[in-house]
Amino acid sequence: MTEEQIHRAEQAERLRTDPAFQRAVVEIRRQAVEALVKADPVDADAIRAQQARINAIDALCGEIANEILRGTPQRQPAVA
Repeated sequence: MTEEQIHRAEQAERLRTDPAFQRAVVEIRRQAVEALVKADPVDADAIRAQQARINAIDALCGEIANEILRGTPQRQPAVA
């Protein structure tokens, strides 16, 4: 594990635990889900747009988690 990976993991962890970021992500995703539920079922473009927003938010959160995992030393499993 490189120093750069550790630094990126620390930055990702700070972002993940930032209360303002947490509230923003939850609110933006909630709005996207709500818009998807309210979308006209025959308006495929509107449905795809909301699905894309939800997927983008989820992908961002996944990338943050991956950065944290890549830069965090893994514990060795216990030997019985």
